[in-house]
Amino acid sequence: MKTAIITDSTASIKEGEIQDVYVLPLQVIINGQDTYRDGKDIDYDRVYQLLKEHPQGLNISTSLPRQADLIELIEAIKDKYDRFVFLPLSKGLSGTYDMIVQAVKPLSTPKKEFVVLETSDIAISLKWLVQEVKALTDTNCPTKAIAEVVDQHKQSIFTAVTVKNLVQLRKGGRISGLKKIIATLLRVKPIIFFDKGVNTLSGKAFTFVQALEKIFTFVKSKFGDNFKIKRIGFCNAFTPVKAKEVKALILDFLHTNKITLQREIESSFITSAIIAHTGIDAFSISLLLDKNK
Repeated sequence: MKTAIITDSTASIKEGEIQDVYVLPLQVIINGQDTYRDGKDIDYDRVYQLLKEHPQGLNISTSLPRQADLIELIEAIKDKYDRFVFLPLSKGLSGTYDMIVQAVKPLSTPKKEFVVLETSDIAISLKWLVQEVKALTDTNCPTKAIAEVVDQHKQSIFTAVTVKNLVQLRKGGRISGLKKIIATLLRVKPIIFFDKGVNTLSGKAFTFVQALEKIFTFVKSKFGDNFKIKRIGFCNAFTPVKAKEVKALILDFLHTNKITLQREIESSFITSAIIAHTGIDAFSISLLLDKNK
């Protein structure tokens, strides 16, 4: 059985980067009228520059992938594969999952299986999930077992995003718990926890180190003392120099607090669809945890 995996452009995967993995672009909309496909018609550098030129906020939003792009992709690859596994970003952030389900539901046959799995994920940790599922499909793993692995992954991931301000997040409507504490966040770094597939404004910090302390305090409260970090990801919307400085702070924090890693920190690019909501000078830490160690 040959399997295609289809994810979307928020997964930090470039087209052609992983064999048999295909990327469906979300849409980026500027000024309510100019529409671009994430990673195809517009990229991170262009959106970064636009955000930099509009420090008070840019009228930019995102939308579902075009259904026409989905159908075109399926038509292009349908004869090459027997099974199609879709791993879109969290349905708590986007209607992409529901759109794909409606589009491919009529296509499944005994000879062509179409499977859409809810990931509760985004960005580099969604890429990790794609890599894990790819390894399974390479061994002809049954669909039921793949779905179980996806469910286990959802229970083992956590992402925290620290942003410069809430300008773009407010414009994009991608965050809850905002009204009660917005007035207190004028001069601090808001911290957003992405947990169970949704964003929640969970704290604030004056420094990057303080943000890290809050992040790992939450991880400990959620997962307990007996866990190990299997993978850690660092995504950012900084200049290269600042990105290097913040990554060094993260490493120093982990070392000082005797938090051991099974791998080095993995850095990944942010897509235009994500920076449209975070704004510039934001970073995220994604963790894949082994809770049983």
